[in-house]
Amino acid sequence: MESTLKIALVSPYDHAFHGGVADHINNLSAQFKNMGHYVRVIAPCSDPTKIDDVDFIPMGRPVPIPSGGSIARVSMSVWLRPRIRSLLKRERFDVLHIHEPFAGFVTLNALAVSDAGGSINIGTFHTYKGTRLYNLGGKRLVSSYHRKLHGRIAVSEPARQFINRHFPDDY
Repeated sequence: MESTLKIALVSPYDHAFHGGVADHINNLSAQFKNMGHYVRVIAPCSDPTKIDDVDFIPMGRPVPIPSGGSIARVSMSVWLRPRIRSLLKRERFDVLHIHEPFAGFVTLNALAVSDAGGSINIGTFHTYKGTRLYNLGGKRLVSSYHRKLHGRIAVSEPARQFINRHFPDDY
């Protein structure tokens, strides 16, 4: 018999806006729950009344940031780290599945304090353009966080090529 895993699906993007990463995470959550796992979704949220998932944990208020020709609604609150650390210590997730680990302070802080919960850290990379921060020295700022990932997933070949150009690894 398979054991139940405690899984956190962490997103940098406003979870009240459906599409793209939010839909991907909601589908993963449903599949993992159907398999009998305990799943919590953690993301910024502009309107919690738009979320049907009782296991959703809102984390920060999103602000619109231009990114890769689009607008990313992410939380840039530096005050989230203690709250995220406390959550990870309390929940003790087996798997911390972080989508776009470097795209906002929710995901970056989750990865930064991931040692607090002793989880396996998986990073999923969706973007194929990203922000100019990758070219302006952002790589140096987040390279230590990249090393905290135990597994890396790119959702497409363009996404793999993009992230691999900045952080060469197996995706």
